[in-house]
Amino acid sequence: MTSNKGALDFEKQKLAGGRFLYQGVIEKVKEWNINSNCGIVFGATNTEELESNIDSFGILRSSTGVGAQGGSLEDVARTFCSRKKKNYLVNVSRGLIYVDNSPGYAAR
Repeated sequence: MTSNKGALDFEKQKLAGGRFLYQGVIEKVKEWNINSNCGIVFGATNTEELESNIDSFGILRSSTGVGAQGGSLEDVARTFCSRKKKNYLVNVSRGLIYVDNSPGYAAR
């Protein structure tokens, strides 16, 4: 699930069974993952949704939205650690891209 407001356009639409579309996508990716080569991206800006869906992942997950989008690295790590889940990546690329804007930074 993405961590931006656009998630409301598609991912938060309800399916016939009452689940959200993004929850159906998680289940479908788990079905496709017979070779253990699939993963999902789940936004970090809504810790409550991460907590309520984390047990359905069962596969590699990447968490975006940390930093510039408002997600907390500490909250994401605490959520995964509390469930003893170790197979995750956290993306903080904007935090790295804009770490320094001094003259000559790119030349270092």
